[in-house]
Amino acid sequence: MAKKEVKEEFPYGKAFPVKISHKDGKDLADTKHCYFDSEANAQKYITKNNFKKKDYTINILEDV
Repeated sequence: MAKKEVKEEFPYGKAFPVKISHKDGKDLADTKHCYFDSEANAQKYITKNNFKKKDYTINILEDV
């Protein structure tokens, strides 16, 4: 059962193992999920959008 939950959280599997979730849209009502191939590219996205640590969560897929 745990493998199914991981698959839903990371639909692209090992190809994009880094996920950032943050509020987006009008009045920050929506949650946006972005997937990256490396932590370096995720960090570029965070820097480009001037996110503070409280503005986003980052998850990294561990080898299963």
